[in-house]
Amino acid sequence: MPHITNPSLAEAAIRPATFANLDDILAIFKAAAPLDQTFRYINQHAQQYPEDLIRYWKLVHHLWLSPKYSDFHVMVAEAPSLEDMTVTKVIAYAVWNVSYRNKRQYGPKHKPQNVNADAIAQLGGVSACRNSNPERRAAMLEALGKASKRLFDDVYGAGNHLELVLLNTRPDYMRHGFGSALVKWGINLAKEEHLAAISVMASQMGMLLYAHLGFKHLEQLVVQTPGDTEAVTEDFLTLELQGHKQQPEKNESSQAVNGS
Repeated sequence: MPHITNPSLAEAAIRPATFANLDDILAIFKAAAPLDQTFRYINQHAQQYPEDLIRYWKLVHHLWLSPKYSDFHVMVAEAPSLEDMTVTKVIAYAVWNVSYRNKRQYGPKHKPQNVNADAIAQLGGVSACRNSNPERRAAMLEALGKASKRLFDDVYGAGNHLELVLLNTRPDYMRHGFGSALVKWGINLAKEEHLAAISVMASQMGMLLYAHLGFKHLEQLVVQTPGDTEAVTEDFLTLELQGHKQQPEKNESSQAVNGS
């Protein structure tokens, strides 16, 4: 059985994900997501309630893949298996917010699709997601939403930028360019669609990748709920393309946000 120790990007294929890829995508998520500090911060009780964690995130990924949720588009990277190069498997995926398409078509009438809220509702409410800290989740979503509007929507226009929602790679395939290839797919799409920019909210784990691809750091947000001894940081980056408005002045200082 042929064995490879250095996966080649040249042998990778970038293509749209399908429901048939859901199990592979979830396997990547389960391996890669715990490495992210924001994931650990929100999912404070993941080890105590692993079944709630998987049930929730399986539904979220299912909705992302559903044609009904046209605000989102999922791409995967396939490459030969490390164990057997004759077998190809999904080794990375990216979730893109392509709501600019619906915003351009329907204008203010378009109501943005909220996968996280819909998943929680379908599961019966926050009480069904015991893996997460509800106060931390609420504070994070509120802070990120406000900062995203100020740094991205108010600058480029809600229908004029592409957002990278999530990027995950199997740990044994990291640092081989597969994540970069998925981001470059988004860059090409944004150029073809004549968008002003690509936006991303990243934790420290992804900063080197985005910096290498030319993304500019705009601001670092610090989120901490009242009385909590822990805090988490999230960085806002953008890759400007064409026809954009003037960028707000770069703010290198951290901003503390207390959730309520």
